[in-house]
Amino acid sequence: MKKLIYLSLLAVMCLSTLTMAQEDKKKKVWGEATLMALTSTSTFGAYTNTSYMMSAFYSTNLMPPADAKGTLTVPETLGIGPVIPLTIQTQKGMTATKRLYYWGCSATVPKGQPEVRENGWKMKDQWWTVNSTGMADATKMMGLTAESKVPGKYVMETNYTGSMSLTMTDTQQFLPPLKVVEPAADKADTSQAIPVKWEKVPGAGGYLVMAVGKNDKGEDVTWESAYNAVIWQRMGVAKALEKGLLKGPDSLSCTIPAGIFKGQVSIIVTAVTPIATGEGAFSFWGWAQSANSKILNMGG
Repeated sequence: MKKLIYLSLLAVMCLSTLTMAQEDKKKKVWGEATLMALTSTSTFGAYTNTSYMMSAFYSTNLMPPADAKGTLTVPETLGIGPVIPLTIQTQKGMTATKRLYYWGCSATVPKGQPEVRENGWKMKDQWWTVNSTGMADATKMMGLTAESKVPGKYVMETNYTGSMSLTMTDTQQFLPPLKVVEPAADKADTSQAIPVKWEKVPGAGGYLVMAVGKNDKGEDVTWESAYNAVIWQRMGVAKALEKGLLKGPDSLSCTIPAGIFKGQVSIIVTAVTPIATGEGAFSFWGWAQSANSKILNMGG
């Protein structure tokens, strides 16, 4: 179940990097990196599991050499490392998949939706594409606790992108677990509007909600609480709140519109902290987030 939650969060992160890549048309070399202190809670009926881990990820339009390698250096006070290897992958040849994309908290689908996107996001001419990615070895980033000391200096570097560093502060310490209180049941008529409610997370600067599943035609569907909400980190919490990408720290509910899903639906509610900004080869952002994943109609 921990693996399921980790993959769900990774999917959100990868969708975010694809979208951000599409926004940088003029740079000859493009790259961005993220560092997250993740509090992950999964809810399956009466069973709840919470885990703590770090995640470090970068993407770039640079092609990696055959001997590509890299590391993430973490503070000794974190209790892991101090040097974590990066797994570097070439992204050429990704298969485009059609997905229907909806957004906004409302009981009914607003006019103009859905958008049809490839790989989850609307593509435009001549956008830079992601040619390689790197991720810190997840098996070495687990086993942390709420008391693990996140603050400190982190350095990510590879032999083809260069080096970047970022300092996390007490603001980016692990957040408490997020509790989803509605929907309370595991079974629901997901073709109807789905009210989602959660409890306030101390230290959170804002929230976003995401759901993935299929419609009555078997097509892949993604919904977010705001249009392209997952790119909030590019502008930081304050501006993302101003532009409506994030729900405010006192907003504790959102409704998924009726008529976009059928059957099994995975819902992820995420609380996020303000951003720490790094320097170096790429834009480098760090934050803490607490996410609760709930699956409705699991098993059919």
